[in-house]
Amino acid sequence: MDTDRRHRMQLARAQQREREEQRRLGHAGVAALLRDATRAPVVVADALEQVAKWERGRLCSRDYIEQWRALLAGSPEAIADLLEARSPLAERLRQNTPFARYLR
Repeated sequence: MDTDRRHRMQLARAQQREREEQRRLGHAGVAALLRDATRAPVVVADALEQVAKWERGRLCSRDYIEQWRALLAGSPEAIADLLEARSPLAERLRQNTPFARYLR
């Protein structure tokens, strides 16, 4: 592999890591709302409505819809933990989030 191509690939990977870190940091604010017992029910309800819109409009893959619906049926604390996690699953789900209205 030539040096220029290797450099471009390294740059692309670094940019992807930066985008993912920005998504994770944005979702940290949502996680804080989910850990607030008075706000969590509204945040979860809004997210469930967004998932329902995805389903009605066929705006998202069935896989994302099912995974988000299952996650949103759990505790707000578990949802918050996933939103802040650095796991492959968390990274994938943050790419297609029902919490977009709460992101800054």
